[in-house]
Amino acid sequence: MIIRQLGSEIFEVKSESDEGKSYIVNLKERSCTCPSYKYKGFCKHIAAVDEFVIENSASQKFK
Repeated sequence: MIIRQLGSEIFEVKSESDEGKSYIVNLKERSCTCPSYKYKGFCKHIAAVDEFVIENSASQKFK
């Protein structure tokens, strides 16, 4: 997934299945604008952003 940080805890995640579509993940609220989040209360976009944040914070420590 392509992830872009928009703010301190706001991220844009490009859809893998619908080109041109993206979703907004708010880590502070643990929310996403995708349809799956509305039904399940969690989604793969939140998990992807969690991983993105962990990977980037780890790489910053070694620079």
